[in-house]
Amino acid sequence: MSAFRGPSTWLSRPLLGIAVIAAIVLLLEIPVAMIRGVIEDRVATRSEALKEITTTWGGPQSIVGPRLVVPYQIQLDSASGAKEVKGFASFLPASLTIDVDITAQALTRGLFTVPVYQAQVRLQGHFEDPNFRSLGIDEENVYWEQASLVIEVTDPKSVGSGSTMTWGEAPVELLPGTEEAGAEHRGFHGVVHKPSDGIASFNVGIELMGSNAIRFVPFSRNTQVALTSNWNHPSFSGAWLPTQRAVYDEGFTAEWEIPFLGRDYAQEWIGSNNPYDRVLESRFGVNFIAPIDHYRMSERSTKYAPLFLALTFGLLWLFDTLIGVRVHPIQYVLVGAAMCMFYLLELSLSEHIGFIGAYAVAAGSIVILIAAYTKVVLRSIGRGLRVGGALGLLYSYLLALLTLERYALLAGSLGLFLALAAVMYLTRWVDWDRVSYPDQVSGPA
Repeated sequence: MSAFRGPSTWLSRPLLGIAVIAAIVLLLEIPVAMIRGVIEDRVATRSEALKEITTTWGGPQSIVGPRLVVPYQIQLDSASGAKEVKGFASFLPASLTIDVDITAQALTRGLFTVPVYQAQVRLQGHFEDPNFRSLGIDEENVYWEQASLVIEVTDPKSVGSGSTMTWGEAPVELLPGTEEAGAEHRGFHGVVHKPSDGIASFNVGIELMGSNAIRFVPFSRNTQVALTSNWNHPSFSGAWLPTQRAVYDEGFTAEWEIPFLGRDYAQEWIGSNNPYDRVLESRFGVNFIAPIDHYRMSERSTKYAPLFLALTFGLLWLFDTLIGVRVHPIQYVLVGAAMCMFYLLELSLSEHIGFIGAYAVAAGSIVILIAAYTKVVLRSIGRGLRVGGALGLLYSYLLALLTLERYALLAGSLGLFLALAAVMYLTRWVDWDRVSYPDQVSGPA
């Protein structure tokens, strides 16, 4: 039976080793936090570079339109007498089909790249005879000669000179700006006439440059969008997802069909009842994303640093406790410093050779370094190789966690379970009393 342990003997060498390991893991969070700061700085630098690209090429684009804007006369009574001002009534098309063909590429500025595109956008549909009475407007006060078909674009300077517009069968001259047409946001317009038979078809072709994303709005009772692109890493977002989509190595296709009742605004309005906030909330489209964002991946990998340090130190602690090869706290610190260096190597190399290549080079370098060092510390080539092999498995496991984001929680849970099971298996026959208190364990009475 075990002898009584007084208060002075409660902290044995194995327990002291665990306390030291915990303190070193917490201490090494300082350089890991500094590396996270470096990642944030690089992200900020990239944002500045990308801002320069999007300023000259064109930023994320939203196409809002078309809508028919018709001025009308408003009679105001005041103390000084009657006063006439101009109001604007907006009408949305009864049908709208949008066909989009996008050619995208990665544009580089220094070490940074951003997806940019050139889009050929075709908007077709028709307007029914505007119902002014529903808005409380007398048709005698309507200025049809000043009516405009308005297209609003986020970054109109990137609209190409090959853009066209037809109203009915007649071509319409495109004019820059929208303020004269009664719209509050940037874009272009064309002056149109009153439809002779109450129904007017339109056909608008837009040459557009942009980056990162393109958006549309459901501006009719029946809005259909068909989009084709050579970019094979789309991310669909907005108020509606595609009803059909397909992603290939050569690009992707997507189709939307937007229900009329799904949007939260009417087919017509006047300026004082402009629902523009709700219009913007109804946008939908696609983001053009990079295959792997190495800054995001590097930042995610640092979140696993405490776990990796604890598992590696735990392996060294088992050698120390079970085999009796003493590992000094300074040696723990040096191994931990090498593991922290992995994240800095990963970050710096990924800017030049991509994330996967950088990860492989950084992980391989650190595994070789730590295996060679622990071979001497543990006084055995075999033990050093076992540490290196275990560390290689850990980095392979981390890569799986980073690349299989949908299954990260599942993979993390299974990994921790297997690590715990391995420790329990390796220590199943250990007499912890004898290991912890060798001088206080007596034989049978």
